[in-house]
Amino acid sequence: MERLIAFLDANGVAIGLHIMTEAEASAVGSWAPANEDTVVGDTYVNGEWRLTGNREPVEPPEPPARQPTTEERLAALEKENETLQAQLEASIQSNQMLEDCLVEMAGVVYA
Repeated sequence: MERLIAFLDANGVAIGLHIMTEAEASAVGSWAPANEDTVVGDTYVNGEWRLTGNREPVEPPEPPARQPTTEERLAALEKENETLQAQLEASIQSNQMLEDCLVEMAGVVYA
């Protein structure tokens, strides 16, 4: 019959909890029968559990952010490329206008 089994280190400290038969546990290594209150870190001494493990609630880890697909990445890069090309064209036109202004001002000053 399957039950909750605690695997123990050399000091009798629970290092893992698994549901299996006692025969399966014996084939794996040092173990002790556990109960619903047993947590990793508890110590099994003389046939009794000492509650030495951490019983603070543990927050589940955040799920990893979904990675964009290749098509989504391509669409975003194409949009960014269009924006950058438009900014470059606007900068070229602005630069040309400033050059024209300088030439006109130089013509007035040095005329």
